[in-house]
Amino acid sequence: MRAQIPVQDPAEIHEAAPEPRVSKRQYHEEKLDLNAMEQGEAASLETREKTHHEPVRVENKPRPNDPCPCGSGKKYKNCHGRN
Repeated sequence: MRAQIPVQDPAEIHEAAPEPRVSKRQYHEEKLDLNAMEQGEAASLETREKTHHEPVRVENKPRPNDPCPCGSGKKYKNCHGRN
C-alpha cells in the first residue's frame, strides 16, 4: 500500500484558521490595602458556624433468624422481614 499526505503551506493554514473569540466577560481582580490593625481584626473574626453534630442512634433491629417481634412464633425473615 502507498499513501500520500498532502502538505499545505503554513500561510494557507493560518488563513483558514478561524479567529479566536474574545469573551465579553473578563476576570476582574481588585486588591485592597489593609493596614496592620485591620488585618489583625479580620484574622480574629471567626466566620465559620460552630455546630456540633450528634451521631444518629438506631435501635436494635431484629436479625433475620431472630423470632419476629409480632409474637407469631415465626422467624423474622419469614414473617415481617419479607420485603
